[in-house]
Amino acid sequence: RLYVAGSAGQPQTWWASQTADFENHTPDNREGDNDGTVADDDALDFTLSADEVNAIRWLSPGKNLVIGTTGGEWTATSDGSVITPTDVDVKRKTKHGSARVQPVRIGTLVLFLQKAKRKIRQFGFDFASDSEEAFDMNRLADTITKGGITEISYQQDPHSTLWCVRADGQVPILSHLREEEVVGWTRTIFGGVFGAGDAVCESTAAIPGVAATNSE
Repeated sequence: RLYVAGSAGQPQTWWASQTADFENHTPDNREGDNDGTVADDDALDFTLSADEVNAIRWLSPGKNLVIGTTGGEWTATSDGSVITPTDVDVKRKTKHGSARVQPVRIGTLVLFLQKAKRKIRQFGFDFASDSEEAFDMNRLADTITKGGITEISYQQDPHSTLWCVRADGQVPILSHLREEEVVGWTRTIFGGVFGAGDAVCESTAAIPGVAATNSE
């Protein structure tokens, strides 16, 4: 299915296309001579039920669909193996709020930017609390994102690294090795000049490739 969410008129609603028909968001029971029976591969839509209007900012696919809104983080699950029009359960798990910046997945975890664009949070299941949590990844480096983050990207190899673009063009970098319980921040400042000021980073991307090696 193709999932889309958060239109101007329906900011809390998300839509899923028919299975294997990504441009078709019309349920079968509206077409032709269909008797109105809702099939598992029909398109569907769902509006978040909350105590306040919180626009959807991003969707992150995985074992569960994670939904980030301006007021909290939600998951969409089902009793069966996949979400269907008649088998979908959406619940709010945390209440931090998300910025309009696409998150990244590291294994089963979702790293997203909080609403104020200062904190990276790690959303995932926590065995200690037996529920989903969104831990503050800036707890030991709360000033490194000063001025706000505009974009994040993830590099898997050779080291698990989250690259962040700061509003002033500097690059905070998060080394993230969950299995080793390693979380560490550093900051990159570009040399040289750009126009009348310092050189800056405007965007980052992780591109797969073959690492260069030295040979004699």
